[in-house]
Amino acid sequence: MDNQHSKLLGSMRPRGAAIALAVLIAAPELLFFLAELPFGLIFDQVANLRGQAVVSFGFWPGQVEIQVDDGSFGFLDMFAFVTYPFIHLSAVNAVFSILFVLVVHRFVLGLVQEVSCLAIFLGSSAFGALGYYFFAGTDFPLIGASPGYLGLFGVAAAIAVLIGRSAGDPSLNPIARTVLILPALLIGFEIIASLLFGGRSRWVADLAGFSAGFLLAPLVLDIPYSRLVAKIMQLLK
Repeated sequence: MDNQHSKLLGSMRPRGAAIALAVLIAAPELLFFLAELPFGLIFDQVANLRGQAVVSFGFWPGQVEIQVDDGSFGFLDMFAFVTYPFIHLSAVNAVFSILFVLVVHRFVLGLVQEVSCLAIFLGSSAFGALGYYFFAGTDFPLIGASPGYLGLFGVAAAIAVLIGRSAGDPSLNPIARTVLILPALLIGFEIIASLLFGGRSRWVADLAGFSAGFLLAPLVLDIPYSRLVAKIMQLLK
């Protein structure tokens, strides 16, 4: 059965949506790196480009609240709900986001169309920002791709749960455990860190993103639920 699991995941090579998301995450980091080169080699007039990007493209719940209250919140302000995932606190955070995107893409490729992967990423990011706005209780900006890729994990988790219930095949349990344990560990760590050390409640956005992906899974599957198990079994052959 382990060989079947490897065959299933090995047949799902990162392409399309995963590559596009990886490039969109990596591109700002390249600009930040160039901006930090000595002697102003590239951006000699730009100081703290990352900080400026956070101000311009991060999601600021306090600012949104003010704009909503005074009626100035407009269409262009909505872009912050989907631009913040591509700005990270550091290059290390960006690398981890890219790795998670590539990992989760292996679980959904072949069952979800490429454009649907992008839609889920952006949609889950938007839901994550909404959850952060309503429930986090902080003015600290939200940045980073975790609500988006956790939304893809939510889709993968929904698929795994459905397969397990429909096929009754215990050999699929390792897949279900993987797509459920990884998000649980990440969100659980963030909750513990928030309780112990205080600070921003990023876990609210991540939990909202994962939940959005899980609930939206029926809308993005490339095949009907009734044919999902048959498709998986075909991939395993």
